[in-house]
Amino acid sequence: MATVCAGSMALMHAGVPLANHVAGISVGLVAPETHSDLSKTDPIFLTDILGIEDHYGDMDFKVAGTANGITALQLDVKLPRGLPLNWASAALEKARIARVRLLKIMSECIPEPAKTLSPAAPVISESKVEPLLRPLLVRNGGEMINRIYEGTGARLFISEVGDLEIHAPNSEALKTARKLVHELVGEVEVGSVYEGKVVRVAEFGVFLEVMPGRHGLLHISEIVPSDQRSTSEIEAMLPKLNDKIFVTVIEYDKKRGQIKLTKHKNK
Repeated sequence: MATVCAGSMALMHAGVPLANHVAGISVGLVAPETHSDLSKTDPIFLTDILGIEDHYGDMDFKVAGTANGITALQLDVKLPRGLPLNWASAALEKARIARVRLLKIMSECIPEPAKTLSPAAPVISESKVEPLLRPLLVRNGGEMINRIYEGTGARLFISEVGDLEIHAPNSEALKTARKLVHELVGEVEVGSVYEGKVVRVAEFGVFLEVMPGRHGLLHISEIVPSDQRSTSEIEAMLPKLNDKIFVTVIEYDKKRGQIKLTKHKNK
């Protein structure tokens, strides 16, 4: 039951927003050796029993809860005729008194959850991935999912309809994992700046891959000034395949998957 108390304090210390502390206590019992009606005898209750008392005693009654009431019970009884109701009631009262005392001590030490989540606390993130982009994560036997786990310690779980959960050992690992996922399957955002790679050169401009599998058009008017339209001038100024250019998304037709780009002014 000490783990219940320690767990409650650890969660609050880590910034997990628990409403109340939870304390646990175990009540043992030593019953008379022989009596026809146990309910008429006075047993000996042992609060916060040790292993030896559990082994040789007649009961292990684990009770956990807050100041407002009981949240969990677990009872082991070795009495052949079971536990009389008045004994059970008395044991619960013993547990209540001990629990209230424990909660007071715990609250004096840590009165409320920390305001910010500990950077060492494990975290879970939930998000949605477009079902059509799901194969980018799970293809090749989940190669990308395994790579993210090996690099960050974060585990990814994605459903057939694109519900994604990331279970990370800490907030920094979650941040890195989410960044890797976003780079692979995240939504293209209008106004965002990307470093695109030229994947195709056409007469009217160049196509750049701004995210894996997402190509946008940088029109020739964004590259070549309107007063320089000779073939030699255009060819000299057009980027080459695999060149990298910082661009801003100015239009995104989600249904058609068409992305319109402009050169980022500061790059």
